[in-house]
Amino acid sequence: MLRQIGVDHPIDYTHEDFVGAVHRAAPGGIEMAMDPIGGKSFARSYQCLGPTGRLVVYGFSAAAGPEGASRTSPSSLWRGLRALAQMPRFNPLRLMRQNVAVIGVHLGRMKAKEALLGRQLEEIFRMYAAGQVKPVIGKTFPLEAAAEAHRFIHARQNIGKVVLKVA
Repeated sequence: MLRQIGVDHPIDYTHEDFVGAVHRAAPGGIEMAMDPIGGKSFARSYQCLGPTGRLVVYGFSAAAGPEGASRTSPSSLWRGLRALAQMPRFNPLRLMRQNVAVIGVHLGRMKAKEALLGRQLEEIFRMYAAGQVKPVIGKTFPLEAAAEAHRFIHARQNIGKVVLKVA
């Protein structure tokens, strides 16, 4: 499916070492890695970067299990602490020596940048209308099954977007 939508080197991280696969496909490293997982995944994504590469961290799903456990459950707390302990600590001098950057993004805290986000969304909608952006809908759930949809995403079963359908 990924090849059909134009991905040259799809990698199944559940069956192969994605760092090794990235370096086979791009021996000099890659320009950008976007990591929503966190924990040890940040360090592994960082290892994929080449000179002037950027690691964009925008999530921490390693702290949530396949069932999307609540923040207050003991298993969820333990999972979150373990993921936090596995997270790399980035040294600014090392980043400078390697000419790489680590960027953190939290869209929920971008209130002061509403104008910037609005322009970016307008551009995405323009590209969508022109057929340049073609979102893949992986699965649709009725609104009443929102919890099931959430578990589906947490279990990493989706390829493409998960849509809740309002009747």
